[in-house]
Formats: sequence, C-alpha cells, structure tokens
Amino acid sequence: HAWPGWEGFFSEPFESKTALAFWEIYPSAGCLQGVTVTDLTDWLREQSHYALGQVKAELILGNLPADLTPQPYQTERDALGVQSIRQLRSLAAQLGEVRQHLARLVSETDYELTNLPGIDVVLAAELIALVGDVTRFPTEAKFLAYTGIAPVTLGSGGHESRLKSQFGRRELSALFHQIASTQLAVHKGTGVPRNPAAKAYYEKHLGDQACLPRAKRDRKRMKKALLSLMRVQAIRFYRLMRKQKLAAIARRAQEGKELA
Repeated sequence: HAWPGWEGFFSEPFESKTALAFWEIYPSAGCLQGVTVTDLTDWLREQSHYALGQVKAELILGNLPADLTPQPYQTERDALGVQSIRQLRSLAAQLGEVRQHLARLVSETDYELTNLPGIDVVLAAELIALVGDVTRFPTEAKFLAYTGIAPVTLGSGGHESRLKSQFGRRELSALFHQIASTQLAVHKGTGVPRNPAAKAYYEKHLGDQACLPRAKRDRKRMKKALLSLMRVQAIRFYRLMRKQKLAAIARRAQEGKELA
C-alpha cells in the first residue's frame, strides 16, 4: 500500500541493513518527494558501503507513483511502518545473540560441521541436537532408518518401487530436506550452484528432464531425485560425524593416559 513495486528494490527487503534503514527513513513513497537521484545515490552508497548506488536510486525513484499526495491517515501509517522496522531490528539483534550462543555450544561438541558448504551454525546445532552420539548407530543403514529417509522397497508381480520410509525422526527428515535444497541453490546474480557436485548428482537422477524448465519437469521424478540426494547427504554427514566422534574419543583416551 505504501510502496508500489517495493519487492524489486532490495534482494533482502527485511534483512539487509540498507533496506531496513531505507524503510525507516522512507516508510512510504511520499517521503521521497523532492529527493533527487543524486541525494538518494549518496545516501545508498553511505548505507551500503558503496554496494548500491545510482542504478538502485534510479530504480526506486522510477517506481514512484505519479500522484504523491498524502493519503488519509498516511502519517499514522508511516508511524506504524517505522515501528515495525524497529521491531525487526530488535529481533535481528536478538537472533544475533542466539547465534553467538549456538556457535559457542557447537564448538564445545565433538563435531565440526559449519565449514561445509551451505551449513550454518543453526543447521549444525539442529543436526547435532537431533543425532546426539552418532556412534550409537553402528551402520549407515541404521542411521538412515533413524532419519526416516531410508528406502523401502514395495511391490508385487515383478513391479517394485523404492519409496520413502514412514518411520524415523520427522525432524531429521525435514532437516536433510532443507540441507539438500540448500545444496541445490544457486548464488544470486552469477547463477553458480552452491554445491556443484550435489547439483550434478541431482540432475543425473533427473535424467533427460534436467534440461527442461522446472515447471515442465515430472514432479514424481523431481521428488525421487531430491530424496536420493537427501540419502547421499545423510550418509555423508554420518561418515563425517562418526569420524569426528571417534577421533575425539581417541584423543580423550590418549589425554587420560598421559595424565595417568
């Protein structure tokens, strides 16, 4: 209502500091009345440390409505908008504190996962909390069964299908779905995959449909390809976490001998 075309102004409209500062100072289009391209360019450069400039200023000013006459109660609407932005700033600060605590807790475990592509401290903390001591799973199959993404073969009359298990921890299944989806994401602007190996594996399982636009692909095949990637990622994390856990146990045992 206050900003026609606002979706295209910033790539992260409610996360980036520049975007939040913009909404706070210009909560509606009418607040930019009399602001020139040069003025807005200088402000954007200062706020974004020269990441944004004249092109963005022209985009914003080019989307201004023809009529900038204040609407009824626009002052009150603007005040509510500014309050919402300040609440977002407060929430962002709180989330930053939570991330710091999570990072400290994750560093105290036997696992080091945040150096993997697409795995931030939140995902690492969730995975460690749900898995716990990974050595309690003696095999990859046991771990996959616990995650709920182990393949189950069903069929009769010579026709078999490999489906997703209905058992296991739904939270872990959802987490590996998020991890696999993150691995398939591409960087904005460049279009380069975050994890080229995961992207290639996924497209291999799509077969001849990999070259088709997403909207024209068979949904069942896409689902099976993603599920296959989830299993590969789960096995990868199992092997890594088990290796790290066993190494930590051996290290503590050696330290105990040295103290004795």
